[in-house]
Amino acid sequence: MEGVVFSDYQTVQKLIEQTSTKTGLTVVVRLNLKEYEKGIKTDKAQVDEKRISYHPIIPELNYSLNSASKKI
Repeated sequence: MEGVVFSDYQTVQKLIEQTSTKTGLTVVVRLNLKEYEKGIKTDKAQVDEKRISYHPIIPELNYSLNSASKKI
């Protein structure tokens, strides 16, 4: 589906949900339509680097945030 312009979120959701693999892996789609404020800056001192896992090849483009441990 190269070069297709989608008119709504539901169309994209349906197309993505049709994705599967030969081994039976399927995709679940949840839309988050919340609007977030732009331009919010975070103080580097507040970032817990231990919670960030960077991709070994392209760390600047692909990373995961791990759950914060619960404080008791």
